[in-house]
Amino acid sequence: MDFQRDSIRPLSNYETYLVVKQIHQTNNERDVGKRGKKGQNRTLEHCNVGLNTVIYGALKYLEQSPCVEQNPDIITQFYSEAKKFELKKNEILQIINLRPTTPVELQLIIEDSETRLTETQSNELIELIRTLLPPIGGSNHTNVLNEVMLKTYGYHLNPYTSKETITNLLRLHSKALEKGIDVPKMNDHELRSKLNQYNVAAGPVINYTRAIYQRKLLEAINNENSEGADDEIDDDEDDFHTPPIPDDGIVTRSGKTFLYHAQ
Repeated sequence: MDFQRDSIRPLSNYETYLVVKQIHQTNNERDVGKRGKKGQNRTLEHCNVGLNTVIYGALKYLEQSPCVEQNPDIITQFYSEAKKFELKKNEILQIINLRPTTPVELQLIIEDSETRLTETQSNELIELIRTLLPPIGGSNHTNVLNEVMLKTYGYHLNPYTSKETITNLLRLHSKALEKGIDVPKMNDHELRSKLNQYNVAAGPVINYTRAIYQRKLLEAINNENSEGADDEIDDDEDDFHTPPIPDDGIVTRSGKTFLYHAQ
C-alpha cells in the first residue's frame, strides 16, 4: 500500500473532536442494534470494548479543551490574522488547541519567542487570542482557571477578589517575572524588604496580610493598579452605620445583638 505524503497533515483538536465524537456516536448506535443477539465473536467484541475505551477517554479530554467552543469560521479567521506574526504552522495549531493567554504560556509554544516577537507583538498576539478564540465554558470557567493558576504559583487570594482583579494579578505576575521578580516565592521577610525597597509602607507579614502585600508589591513593581471595578470602595458611601450598643447587650459586626444579664 502506498501513502501519499502530501495528504498527511496534523489535525486541530477541533477536527479531532468531530471525528472522535462521530466514532463514539456510531459505536453507540451499533451497540444498541446488537443488543439481544447471541453468538457474537467474543474476540471481536473484546477488541471493540478496548477501542471504545480509548474513544471515550479521548472524547472526555477534548470536551474539556477550548476546541468545544470553536468552529471552522473561528479557526480560519484566527489563522489568517496570525500569519502577520510569521509563526510556523504547527505553532499556530498549538495556539488554537491550547489558547494561551499569558506571555509565559506563549513562550512554551513559540520557539525562541524572545527573539522572534517583540513585547508589543507578544501582547498583540495575546489580545488576538482572547478576542478570536473563545474560552471553554465562557468567562466563569476562565476565571476559575486563573484563580487556580495564581494559587498554584503561591499567591494568597481573598475569597471576595473580583474576576477583573484576578485577571490583572495574573498579568502583573507575568510582567514581574519578566523583570526577574517572583513575588509568591518570597518568604515573609523578603516580601517586606522588597516592599520597603519600593517605598511601600508595610506592617507585619502574616497569613492574614500576605495576600494584600503580595498585591501591593506587584502594583509597585509594574507601577499599575490591580484593583478591579468590583473591588473599588466608595469612601463617600455612608449606608453602613455602627448601631448603638444597648445597655444590656453586645453588638457584633453583623449588627446582631446578644443579650446578657449582669450578675
